[in-house]
Amino acid sequence: MRAATEAVADRATDNDVAAAYQAVVRAGSEYMCYAPIITSGRRSGIPHSTHQRIPLNRGDPVLIEIGACHRRYSAPIMRTAAVGPPSDEVRRLAKIAAASVCTVIENMRPGAVAGEIARKAKARLEGIPASIVWHGYYGYSVGIGFPPEWSDSGAAIREASELVLEAGMVFHCSTSFREIGQYGVAVSETVAVTKSGCEVLTNFPRELAVR
Repeated sequence: MRAATEAVADRATDNDVAAAYQAVVRAGSEYMCYAPIITSGRRSGIPHSTHQRIPLNRGDPVLIEIGACHRRYSAPIMRTAAVGPPSDEVRRLAKIAAASVCTVIENMRPGAVAGEIARKAKARLEGIPASIVWHGYYGYSVGIGFPPEWSDSGAAIREASELVLEAGMVFHCSTSFREIGQYGVAVSETVAVTKSGCEVLTNFPRELAVR
C-alpha cells in the first residue's frame, strides 16, 4: 500500500500505481487472489473497475485495494489517495468511511453479534447522500483463498447477521462509498478476532493520502 500511494502523482497513470504488485511480490507474496484494484478520477465511482492506462489529474481520488498472499492466506487492505487537494466531499466521505471501520474494530471481540456491530457502524454514516452506492457489508470472512476469491465463507458483519464472533475468525472490514461515475473512496483493514478482543493484521494510516 505504501508503494501504491507513493506512486500517485500528477501526470502518472493508474498503471504506475498498480505496479505496486512488484513490491508485494518482492516482499514475499505468492500469486494473489485478486490483482490490485486501482481506479481513479470518475472511474473510481465504478465498483471493481481497475487500471487502464488512465492519466492521473490534480484533484482525482485514487481508490486502491490490494491483498498480499502467504500460504494462500490473504490480508486485503483498501485506501484512498488523492492527486493534490481532493474535493470537500471526497475528504468528508473518506473521514466517515474511516470512522465506520474504526467503530467495527472497536466492537470486535468473542461473543459479539455481527449485526449489533454493523448497527453501531451504521450510526457513523449519518449525512451520506442518498445517491451514494454502499454495499452494506461492514466485514466479510477471509481465509484460505484461491483466485478469484479471498473470501472463505459467507460469514459477514452486516445488519441482518446473527453471527456470533469467535476467536480465530478473520474479517476484511471495509467501508466504501461511490457516487457512480463521479468519485469513490474506501478504507479497510484485515482483522482477526482474538481470545481477548481483536488484532488488526494490516498496518497503514487510515487517513486520506494527499500526494
